[in-house]
Amino acid sequence: MVGFETLKSGFGWSDEELYNHFLFDLQVRYALGLQDFDEEYFDLRTIYYFRATLCEYERTKSENLIQKATEKITDEQIKKFKIKTGLQRMDSTQIQSNIQNMSRIQLLVEIIQRLHRILLPEDIENNNERFSTYVKEDSLHYCYRLKRDETKTRLEEIGEDLNFFVNEYKSKYHIHSAYKNLERVFKEHYRFEEKKIIIKKGKELNGATLQSPDDTSATYRKKNGEGAKGYVANITETCDPENDLQLITTTNLEPNITDDQKLM
Repeated sequence: MVGFETLKSGFGWSDEELYNHFLFDLQVRYALGLQDFDEEYFDLRTIYYFRATLCEYERTKSENLIQKATEKITDEQIKKFKIKTGLQRMDSTQIQSNIQNMSRIQLLVEIIQRLHRILLPEDIENNNERFSTYVKEDSLHYCYRLKRDETKTRLEEIGEDLNFFVNEYKSKYHIHSAYKNLERVFKEHYRFEEKKIIIKKGKELNGATLQSPDDTSATYRKKNGEGAKGYVANITETCDPENDLQLITTTNLEPNITDDQKLM
């Protein structure tokens, strides 16, 4: 399965293309060490189960098995090809997260909508009127109807509602990611002054604030005048001129606001 994922990523195949190559491409089967067409047959769903199992293992054990497998393969290649590793070079590159660019208000409304989706009907009933403003349409269309001079007032209203929802649903929904995101954005975008909810100014927000509920680890960084939401990949490669070939020895993926010194 690791070999399948490696080939898929390397060639940019879709899952369907990967499966067709497995079924009909002799070169792919040979690369995977399969000598017989009846050998190691599996259904496409097996790949999905494999990915889900990997993700669940990493979530519960905090261990990336793909990374461990890659490191083991690299160590074996270093031994087999007698690669000298004393001299290595390092480079980093920005990786954009595949998330929608949202305005501040759209993000906050989207977070409220996501909470609304997971609530049981009986937990919504008493707060239908408060929710009604946000759930009549998607978060983007909510912003379409908003005039510029209404922004501050609307942010104040959203802040009051966020604070209400944080307290209202904490005991029952605190373990849900939708609730955690709600609590997070309230803390990131608002503060209390003498028990009054105050909107934080734009300059008070930093790159670590939530960019999207679809990728809660992505961060924002502006470099050379261009903004990016996502991650930074740091790659280390052997570069000894006496080596017949060079190998990537380590890869590290971090939020893109991570300092370069911490990547080394």
